[in-house]
Amino acid sequence: IKRPNFFIIGAPKSGTTAMSEYLRIHPQVFFSSPKEPQYFAPEFQNTGTVRDINRYLELFSSVGPQHKIIAEGSTKYLCSSDAISRIETFSPGAKYLVMLRNPIELAVSLHEQVLYNGYENETNFEMAWKLQKERAAGRFLPPHCDEPHDLQYGRFCILGAQVKKLYSLVDRERIKLIFFEDFTNDVRT
Repeated sequence: IKRPNFFIIGAPKSGTTAMSEYLRIHPQVFFSSPKEPQYFAPEFQNTGTVRDINRYLELFSSVGPQHKIIAEGSTKYLCSSDAISRIETFSPGAKYLVMLRNPIELAVSLHEQVLYNGYENETNFEMAWKLQKERAAGRFLPPHCDEPHDLQYGRFCILGAQVKKLYSLVDRERIKLIFFEDFTNDVRT
């Protein structure tokens, strides 16, 4: 069974889904379905997360000899405490694509997404931001939120520290950074 050798690791709400769709149509790229199995980030427990190694490898069972890039795109890997280390052990030499966005825009967009999905019940972003500490302690959680970590908007926005950690674990020549603004202005970036 082939293993992934290419990972889009974040950040959320930064164009990763569009990028995965562009890559998916290339004949030499195999992209997992679902896009975000989150296998290497066990601290996140969203619905649809893949935890079993056999089920994870099964996502790549249709890889053919024409596929030079075997990819998945779990946006929470960048902010995960040890996903990158797990990936490095599982797939040494893997390449990483990191899509970044202005942290304020990212936080607002993430809030809108979890609100839309029904996992957030505070419609005012500023109030939702202020609730982070309480929610981290298990208080004021929305009744339908399957993953309280998703309400820790600030955790997803410390992009500089996350990229610095990535650089400390992975050789820079295996990492490509793309900024959301550049990507939306010219998808050939």
